Amino acid sequence: MKKYIILIALICLMSATSCGSLTGLYSTVTFDSNPPGAEITRNHQVIGRTPMKMKLKNSKNYNIIISYPDFQNRVYQFDKEISTGTIFANILFTGGTGLIIDAATGGFYKYHNFHNQKIFYDFQIEKTIVTPEIKYD
Repeated sequence: MKKYIILIALICLMSATSCGSLTGLYSTVTFDSNPPGAEITRNHQVIGRTPMKMKLKNSKNYNIIISYPDFQNRVYQFDKEISTGTIFANILFTGGTGLIIDAATGGFYKYHNFHNQKIFYDFQIEKTIVTPEIKYD
């Protein structure tokens, strides 16, 4: 009897979670530049200067512009994409109930190129360097 209770509890736990919501609804992106102090515009609104860390909701599209006087602007487009891996994992591990949760929360979206990255733009040589954001705990 005890084994059945544990099995039922595990099934309930698995069906109450969703893969996208567990892996994160936001991406953290850090912008930096040479020279530092470049203006950052997100969706037509100035939000600060480099270096700057920002959280982007994975279920939204963003247009980020980095600009510095006397240099050409650099535009980064963050387009949400549906994560097929999250959808398949939801079907496999949650029997599909995770899809409903992820659809409601936006948990099955991701950014293909810029998920949790540091973006460094050098205005003088017009080059972007993208590296993983390293977290030290």
